Amino acid sequence: MMDVLEEGQKSLIHKFIQKGDIVLDTAQAGEWGRHVLQNVPGVQFHRFDGHHMTLEDYCRVKGMHRINFLRVNAGEEEFKILSGTWVLLKKGNIDFV
Repeated sequence: MMDVLEEGQKSLIHKFIQKGDIVLDTAQAGEWGRHVLQNVPGVQFHRFDGHHMTLEDYCRVKGMHRINFLRVNAGEEEFKILSGTWVLLKKGNIDFV
């Protein structure tokens, strides 16, 4: 399989995501998520599509009080997803976007 991630993306993953972190990815299944799962042992990885609930609701349902790393890569849906994070951002419950 051809590696489609750029070195900058890999560097960011290795620098900012650590074992035990909660990582939430808004993109559909892809190389970025696979790279995180294969290279950061013990990470809690979630995919969020934003179609049926806000990110705040998703976190509440999953019992998540903090997101260590939020990757927003949803094309035209990015504003909708980010608008559903207002309370989490205001409280400082998202470490890195």
